[in-house]
Amino acid sequence: MYFLVANTVFWLRADSTTGTVVGSERMEGIRKHSGDLMHRVDPARAAVVEFVTAAGDTVVFVSDVGSATNPYAPDEEVVVLYKPDDPENAKIRSFSSLYLGPVLLVVMGAVLGFVGVLLQFFYEPARARQRA
Repeated sequence: MYFLVANTVFWLRADSTTGTVVGSERMEGIRKHSGDLMHRVDPARAAVVEFVTAAGDTVVFVSDVGSATNPYAPDEEVVVLYKPDDPENAKIRSFSSLYLGPVLLVVMGAVLGFVGVLLQFFYEPARARQRA
């Protein structure tokens, strides 16, 4: 929940401008164990975006969200959110960049909580019957 609120506050307080996708960068791949062998999963690709701040500074940043295929084409224009005092930590204004991770965490927590409640609801009566 914290990340949802933090990203929403960032979105509300950040300056907005248009940036251009200038390429993509490989993100570090994940190592996966398969028995005694370890191999690398193909790394994701993240968009590299260039934009100009309101102060006139040109900033290039790598998106913190990537996928197997870059969802942004070179020279595509995207909306960029950035803090004027920290433009290097900019984000592309998109659902996946701002909310996908936090929403997945909330959904997983809700599902696990629901399973826990169900287990408690069905397990306790069965335990009570065994004692009787």
